[in-house]
Amino acid sequence: MQAVINILYELTMYGLVITFLPQIIRIIKKRNVEGISLIAFLGFGILQFISAVHGYYTHNTPLLISMILSMIATGIIVLQIVYYRVKHY
Repeated sequence: MQAVINILYELTMYGLVITFLPQIIRIIKKRNVEGISLIAFLGFGILQFISAVHGYYTHNTPLLISMILSMIATGIIVLQIVYYRVKHY
């Protein structure tokens, strides 16, 4: 049972990365970030960084990799938010 839980946990971590993709695609298509919270995505980035550091120090490679990928996706969204907000002001 523990092995099944571990596999589901790892899949969930990688699923987190996938959940950011629709937001990235939406921003690219609409070229609009109205209603998207910069503070929320900065918070996600901080939490992902802390989780990545934890994964590194506990030698949890799946956690480390998934958090790095999530930080990249979050970083893309943050850059999009900043770009489109600066462009429109």
